[in-house]
Amino acid sequence: MTTLHTLLHVVEHAERWRIGDHPIKQFTANPVRVSFLLPDQDVALFVKWARHLGDEQITGFAAGPIGHLHVRGRILSGHTIEVSVLHEGQWLRGAGLVGPLELGEVEQAARKAVAA
Repeated sequence: MTTLHTLLHVVEHAERWRIGDHPIKQFTANPVRVSFLLPDQDVALFVKWARHLGDEQITGFAAGPIGHLHVRGRILSGHTIEVSVLHEGQWLRGAGLVGPLELGEVEQAARKAVAA
């Protein structure tokens, strides 16, 4: 069962890694994990979260006009969280961010997007 204590661990994790307070579009919690959706196209924030998860698994989906990046991993307390961000499918496909991904691939695409 997810408890307020679990949610506190997520907040403490964000503070510890200086991810910072930020908007969340959608938040869900169940007995197995906590999941949240970041503001659309905020790949840089997605990278901050992915960088500070243990055993992270990153996947990109872009079959249609809207796609998303998804990461699943563990925070320091051992709880599993999932973080996603929506983005234009064309941008994800063009950046090669489809299928199983390494963090470095997503970081590189985020840097290029900021530079453009």
